[in-house]
Amino acid sequence: MKMIGRKEREHRLRRRSILEAAQEMFARKGFPGTTMGDVSRQSEFGMSTLYKFFKSKREIYASLIDEHISRLQERLRGITEADVAGEKAIERFIERHLQYFQENAQFFRIYMNEKFGLAHGSMDGLSEQVRAQISRYAEHAEDALRNWIEESDALCGDSRAKALALISTVDAHLSRWLSEGKVECARERASSIVDIFFSPRSASVTRT
Repeated sequence: MKMIGRKEREHRLRRRSILEAAQEMFARKGFPGTTMGDVSRQSEFGMSTLYKFFKSKREIYASLIDEHISRLQERLRGITEADVAGEKAIERFIERHLQYFQENAQFFRIYMNEKFGLAHGSMDGLSEQVRAQISRYAEHAEDALRNWIEESDALCGDSRAKALALISTVDAHLSRWLSEGKVECARERASSIVDIFFSPRSASVTRT
């Protein structure tokens, strides 16, 4: 593995600090309400330092979304490439999805606002760019869930509708946790969500 020099480490740490400060401000004040001055004060870096790393607030926002979505994609890829299928794969996906957003609660608020078009409306293409990134992850997650649902004998019928219902259920649990300030075991919650969809009663209702 290639060693990273001191200057490069410092550069990465400063960039990370700026993104974390910006994330807190975007989650608290939204994209329109956040200024570069807010990010400067929150990160404790001067404006000149900020502009060495990012040309604008737009670039900070897009970079923040891109990094988080890339990590989510990586987690999803880790499951699809693993030797798991059906209910087990679904449970693992739900657990990792819950864990990620528990660990990144501020980003979850940004993610949900963008997902449902509440963040900042049309902003010279920024909104479309960001939502396209989020939509790609949502589509990949939906496709994976549909495949796993079709591999399971417990559910039949419209796999797309069930995949969307699963994602909505998971996001609803996250929203409740964060609004109430709760931290629950992601593994236990994933298991309970899977039970809702894959219990014998659910399967019999699906078939009727």
